[in-house]
Amino acid sequence: RARALDPRTGVPVRSRRRRAAKTAIERAPAGTAVRASRVGGELLIEVPSKGLRAASGTFGFAVVWNAFVAFWTVSAAAGGGLLFAAFSLPFWSAGAVMARKAFQEIAEETTLTISPDTYSLKSVAAGRVMAAVSGETEDVEGARVVISGSVNDVPLTELELVLGADEMSLGAGLTTREKEWVRDCINEYLAAVDSADEALMLGESERESEL
Repeated sequence: RARALDPRTGVPVRSRRRRAAKTAIERAPAGTAVRASRVGGELLIEVPSKGLRAASGTFGFAVVWNAFVAFWTVSAAAGGGLLFAAFSLPFWSAGAVMARKAFQEIAEETTLTISPDTYSLKSVAAGRVMAAVSGETEDVEGARVVISGSVNDVPLTELELVLGADEMSLGAGLTTREKEWVRDCINEYLAAVDSADEALMLGESERESEL
């Protein structure tokens, strides 16, 4: 049977199959190294370390800050003695916080597992455990992306797992788009747990429907 012509292009109209809306896991950002999967009814998210290519403005600022504080401390000790140099201690403390954050951005590996009953989150950097927490899934309220600061007027974002009155940060080296995607994966899975949607938890929902 002859097919109708598209009035705009003048070519026959194709009969297309319309795909159902993608789940959050299927909307992974192009090129991301983060792995998200649902296996046996559990959500597994693995965030590998990215090295120096993940360094944000925080990394550069931390290097400059600590270099300047070191220079000032040496100069102060030479000119006014150790007591005068001790005034730099608060600046060293701030520099240590920034250095830790920068280290997490380039070296941290994170694994998050959520089942209908329990969850576990573990972050490791250079063989050192930076954070580890586990508990019952009913205590996980969800995930969110918040603005934690700015560098040169560019907002810095942070991905947080909300656990009642506490928050756990994860994915320090991810882009904002990746953080938003991981957030959506977590919140979609938790919604499936709350509604007892086994098909979505297992990733077995229909993917296509006829036009």
